[in-house]
Amino acid sequence: MTISNLLENSAKIHSRRKALIFNKKVYTYKKLNALSNQFARLYHTKYNFTKKTTVGILLNNCPQYIINIFSIIKTGAVLIPVNRFLTAREIQYIISDCNISYLISSTDFNGHFENLQKNCSSLKKILLVDEPNSIKEKNTSTINQIDSFSEKNLNTAIDDNDIAVIIYTSGTTGYPKGAMLSHKNLLANVKSCSTLVRVVKSDRLLLALPMFHSFTFTVCVLMPIANGACIIGLSSIQPFKDVLRNILFHRVTIFIGIPKIYDILSEKTIPWYIKIILKIRVCFSGSAPLCAQTLNNFKQNIKLTLLEGYGLSEASPVVAVNPPFGEQKAGSVGLPIQGVKIKIVDDKMNELPIGQAGEILVKGDNVMLGYYNKPKATEETMRNGWLKTGDIGKLDNEGYLYIVDRQKNMILSQGMNIYPREIEEAILRNNSVAETAVIGINDKKHGETAVAFIVLKENKTLTKKELQNFCKEHLARYKCPRKFIFLEKLPRSGIGKILKKDLLDVIK
Repeated sequence: MTISNLLENSAKIHSRRKALIFNKKVYTYKKLNALSNQFARLYHTKYNFTKKTTVGILLNNCPQYIINIFSIIKTGAVLIPVNRFLTAREIQYIISDCNISYLISSTDFNGHFENLQKNCSSLKKILLVDEPNSIKEKNTSTINQIDSFSEKNLNTAIDDNDIAVIIYTSGTTGYPKGAMLSHKNLLANVKSCSTLVRVVKSDRLLLALPMFHSFTFTVCVLMPIANGACIIGLSSIQPFKDVLRNILFHRVTIFIGIPKIYDILSEKTIPWYIKIILKIRVCFSGSAPLCAQTLNNFKQNIKLTLLEGYGLSEASPVVAVNPPFGEQKAGSVGLPIQGVKIKIVDDKMNELPIGQAGEILVKGDNVMLGYYNKPKATEETMRNGWLKTGDIGKLDNEGYLYIVDRQKNMILSQGMNIYPREIEEAILRNNSVAETAVIGINDKKHGETAVAFIVLKENKTLTKKELQNFCKEHLARYKCPRKFIFLEKLPRSGIGKILKKDLLDVIK
């Protein structure tokens, strides 16, 4: 089984069922598959897409994005989803790093093209897919219509161990690296997630997060397609009222979000008559840690099942999830999904006992092949089939995983390990604080010391002295930040992750 025939199989079984609804445009499985086949044949015939071709895709969420995911992969080419929020310079780095030959994009990104064509030697052409049935070559008047191409599958010989997609890590701690994910990696994750959530063909899953992200790619695109379910697509999570309108109008049953969305929802009170209309049976949060306060508020105010999970791009990406039909433990990201093993080790790779914090290692068919063109980084990250995540966590006696922090975020102060996430959770208990982020900086006396960045709730006030006293009540003295900086907002990536490296610039 490969991604190249995933849509093909669903189209045979669920031909007339709705596969995608996007801004009133409806695509049945038959239609979506036919379009992907026609584009695949055009790419193969006109541009010679083969198993050696690397193809980037830089688009806003739109039907063409999903069509092109499958059409590119059906040619055997390797797909590289590019973060649409990056600058031209950052996009240039990715294109050059993995030698992208073709970039599928649209006129929405015209501002980037001149720089990319000038500075990316590997880039042969930029192909624009503004229209659903044609493509246009950048800087030419050439328009290639797909109508003349067959709707039948290209039948490219693809092995499940071939690279299907290269997902670039967010680069929050340095230059991004391309995680090579095979067909086997991704479909193993799809199968495990589908089993966990018990996805059925009558499900309707909201897709509002950007599709370049590994979480969205696997859970919001591949998972529903694999099960004959319907994707309700949106171009963005803004304005949020459009998200709510689509949830109600299209009777969404599975809602996938990021912590920022649930932070907003947890503060709201949903009218009783809306709760009657809602068809959502489960909500998932991914891409970043969900604070305990948000989880508790959501359960009390919204009264829906909200499941926090844990994953990373290198694991396709889901590793563990709180079981929707089993016990959910506060503060835990749940149990390893089917087919995935987790162990906790010290810095010498010795396995640690239950309850002791150490680096999280992951093993399973979902673990990447390695980093593209980075053998040294691959060797450092992959050890005897185990993926070193760089995250600090612990397991309880029932196998539930608890995330302590990122290993790279850990602060070493006077020989004591301090984990920023623990401090952040404590600060968020203050009713005046909306958001916070903690980082470590060099300190002559202590080695390193914690600095907390604070965003206050609207119309709330809080002094540094008050916050310092609050921290002393909730944290050991050595864990308390020695400096507090108030900001209007925290720097975030396009998928909502706080960019802690950018916070260093605020101090400087």
